[in-house]
Amino acid sequence: MTFFETGDAAFKVSLSSLLKGSPEINFKVIKPTINVVKNAKGQLNVLDLIQKTGKVEAEPQKTSDGSDTGKVNEWAKRFKINVSIQDGFISYVDKFQVSKTEIKDVELSLLNISLTNPMGYSLKAYLD
Repeated sequence: MTFFETGDAAFKVSLSSLLKGSPEINFKVIKPTINVVKNAKGQLNVLDLIQKTGKVEAEPQKTSDGSDTGKVNEWAKRFKINVSIQDGFISYVDKFQVSKTEIKDVELSLLNISLTNPMGYSLKAYLD
């Protein structure tokens, strides 16, 4: 069983927002399906997506004198991202406990995702 699949997806970047130096990116996914499965040994299929290597730590940004800036890149602060999921479906199958849960008609909007400002969201779904 495939972990993730989708009927359609679109990615749009406004040219005027690029020219203004504040890129606005819109990402839309239509009819995505997420299948989470816990096998008889109690292991989740999503764990296969995680690389089984050592701990990865991000390197802090440094100034020209080598000190840590502790600041987000000014250019990255201007990005605005909107994500829309329409008619989504999530399935959780527990072969360990022998149960199944489905969430249908998932409608999710994440608005104005940025590094510096609050974001808006809405979520609707049918729980079965």
